[in-house]
Amino acid sequence: MRIMQNIQTRYGDHIPMAAILEHPSVDRLVSHLGKSYVLPDEVPVTDTPPAVEVPGAPSAEPTNWVSFAEAESGVPAYCLFGDTGELSWLLHLSGDLAGEGSVFGLEAPGFGRDAEPSGGIEELARVCADAVLARHGEGPCRLVGQGIAGLIAAETARLLLDGGVEVTELLLLGTPEPGLAPGTETSAASVAEVTGTLAATWGMDSRPTMVVPSLPEDAEAQVDAAVRLLEPSAPMPAHKLRRWLLNATRWRRALVAAAAMYRARPVTGVGTACVVRAVRGVDGRLGDFDRWIAPPPVVHELDREPWSLAGAAAAREIARARAGGPAPVVSGRPSPIVPINRYGSGVRSIWAHNLYGEVSYAIYLSRHLGAHTPVIGLEQLGVGSLDTRPRAYASVKDMAAHYVSELREQFPGESYLLGGCSFGGVLAYEMAHQLLSAGEEVSHLIAIDPIMPGTEAWTAWTGERSPPWRRKPSPWSCSGTPCASGGACPSRSVCPTSAASTWTNSSDGWPAISTGTLPCAPTRK
Repeated sequence: MRIMQNIQTRYGDHIPMAAILEHPSVDRLVSHLGKSYVLPDEVPVTDTPPAVEVPGAPSAEPTNWVSFAEAESGVPAYCLFGDTGELSWLLHLSGDLAGEGSVFGLEAPGFGRDAEPSGGIEELARVCADAVLARHGEGPCRLVGQGIAGLIAAETARLLLDGGVEVTELLLLGTPEPGLAPGTETSAASVAEVTGTLAATWGMDSRPTMVVPSLPEDAEAQVDAAVRLLEPSAPMPAHKLRRWLLNATRWRRALVAAAAMYRARPVTGVGTACVVRAVRGVDGRLGDFDRWIAPPPVVHELDREPWSLAGAAAAREIARARAGGPAPVVSGRPSPIVPINRYGSGVRSIWAHNLYGEVSYAIYLSRHLGAHTPVIGLEQLGVGSLDTRPRAYASVKDMAAHYVSELREQFPGESYLLGGCSFGGVLAYEMAHQLLSAGEEVSHLIAIDPIMPGTEAWTAWTGERSPPWRRKPSPWSCSGTPCASGGACPSRSVCPTSAASTWTNSSDGWPAISTGTLPCAPTRK
């Protein structure tokens, strides 16, 4: 369990802990993680010549911060230049970002001074990270990126995290997964992409149709055509617009070339990662980002064309998507919750630790339940920091109360399926009682080899002769498929063991105890 906890800390808790049982050697586990979950920490060196021209080192041009909103409190958002090299894409979104703190935008080095774009994704990210560190004081920050340049934002987040800066949110808008960005792009295509982004920003209802009566690679003629299309909506005169478009097109082409050569390394430790992309009219593979960003980001797909993501209507949709996403993770706070297998489509079960304070038995349970069944563990060892003793509790009730508060915070409003082995059965029993008393629903309570309520051992442990049940938890008695007790097991039973107990109330308030065989989840053969 400690090995898998360290792996999850580095690469994300989307990795099931049962992987170490399925691949029980270092070589097999590393190979499995590399193929299925994470990118390698080190980029392999290759002698293969590049297929595209790689930009040189970043220019010595100074970076330029633009203040969109300043606040005395909150978490500042550092928004990096988009794939046009500038910040027009941020105009409509900055208001939503400002609700949580200051918003600053960073233009590409030398943009607006006709400097030639240079530098790969890693080099530009280092420039951005240095600029953030020079401006940022103490505390956490947010990072936002757009388009292909979102790769730079993610790489910047990795550099800041490695340097000890807390990044509570990474927001990527229309950013392709590494390896899925276009390998090359004609000059005409670059001008068209830049024109579409600016058209959305400046309120045009439809994407301008580029008609260039000249050679396809005549960049000057293409930019002149774009100026004619955008000038009625642009906030600048034609001669300034033309210069703006030339700079933006150069940056777009340079970033496409840089993305083709980018070899991503995993980004881990971000509080919340979110990817927003437009999918209308998009063909081919889109990517799920789960090997690049760990834990995998929340992906919001908007039913609109990609060029429109910079518009006002899209900004409102993005704001709603962010509001409905998960709350940022509070880093550094010890928690008893152990994500043995956090993700999956099945019913989530929660298993309490044994008398030694650890819950490694649930890894074996998760292996039998399968990769698609979420399994959460509760550990006393995880409540204290790694260099101190575990948190001490005055009683089982106090311990259960803390665990219940954590469950209600992280998994609010669900019907809880609780289980435990040995002492964990007692703990799960008390947690179920407290949840029910708080008005929550407990669908199942499963105890494996527990101290039985109503026995002398129970009385010696708790000092209570009558367990405190006054309402019926449903369903705690067996029903469904026949089991050894003469009853039957619920169709969604999650316990694969052969010695389990379930409780339900009898008329006098004492629990009726049945001991029997509970099968594995019915989807398992």
